[in-house]
Amino acid sequence: MEIILNRDRALKAVNVAKNFAGTPSGLKILQHAFVSAGFGRARLTTTDLALWCQVGMDAQTPQPGTAMVPVRTMGKVLKSLSQGRVSLHQDGDGVRFVAGLSEVRVAGLGPDDGPDEYPEINPPQDRLLAMPLNAALVDKVAYAVSTDPTRYTLAGVHVEVSASGLKLLATNGHRLARYTTLLPPGSLLDVELSEPATWIVPVRLLNEGVRLGSQLGSSVTLELYEKAAGIRAGSIFLWAALIEGQYPDYDNDRVIPSEASGSVTLSKSVLGGAVSRLLALSKGRRLARVCLSADGNDLVLTLDEDAGDGISATERMTPYGIDGNVPVCALDVRYLSEALARLSDAARVQVKFSDEKGESPVTIESPASAGLLAVIMPSKR
Repeated sequence: MEIILNRDRALKAVNVAKNFAGTPSGLKILQHAFVSAGFGRARLTTTDLALWCQVGMDAQTPQPGTAMVPVRTMGKVLKSLSQGRVSLHQDGDGVRFVAGLSEVRVAGLGPDDGPDEYPEINPPQDRLLAMPLNAALVDKVAYAVSTDPTRYTLAGVHVEVSASGLKLLATNGHRLARYTTLLPPGSLLDVELSEPATWIVPVRLLNEGVRLGSQLGSSVTLELYEKAAGIRAGSIFLWAALIEGQYPDYDNDRVIPSEASGSVTLSKSVLGGAVSRLLALSKGRRLARVCLSADGNDLVLTLDEDAGDGISATERMTPYGIDGNVPVCALDVRYLSEALARLSDAARVQVKFSDEKGESPVTIESPASAGLLAVIMPSKR
């Protein structure tokens, strides 16, 4: 194989691709980029077996073919060479880089670890949906995804598309975030939907897509397939298998109460400020929870001295109004903080309670953030 690349463009491609290669402590073959070339194009493919990355670029291809190159070493070599054209030659079980009078040879894996030993590369085909993706959209729900490795199904964002629009949902079993909206402008639905279509998309893929868009300063598209999801940004394509399994049945009163027995309406900045102060005091606690209650016309948040650190604190707030019964309930202060962070600072927030014992889910929403709902399950006091 012999290909001729623009050094700067090749270096940018490697800097993207190396983020998705295996770690130095893992399988050696996954630390390599699979380089393929032909018909005036070259591709770098890397994977850690959870995510795949493929970067395409223009190239001269006098001798099309494939090769394996340690991706981080490839970046180091390209960075050391002078700007301009770099030719890459397969040289026995290694690869040789030539730029002007400079030449660098990189040893290969050996005769038993060539391109044929690389995991099979199968980018998804037959797209069902493409939609613009941005940080604000992902951030509305991704914070609630489970980080527990034993709850694999909850490690993704549940995406539902129907005739009425788009629904995103994430949960870790103790809290939930849901966002309902229209499909973003520029979305392309490649199939007709007779009923809602659903996918569980790995949250890492979504986060990497957002990071990639920010890094490149370019637009990003989420593509959904029957068994995979992909992120496309120009000549870069990331993909991963969908998460398989039964997602929890969240559309019922036990998870998202349809009626409230009581509610409190107050300024987001007032409630957010109080929660932030209590969160700072609870750092280092294994159980970082606050007790919420009503005292006359005030809403009270209390950080109890239940962690052996000698700290207790109380925040009193005067809400715009209290309706019905406000039970005494214990809520994770971090969950409260992260739910409030997604709402506008200038907005009013409504906290709703669904029982009189403080044991049922508490919902948080704001008229200024239409379609966005947070649910927190109280802790046992």
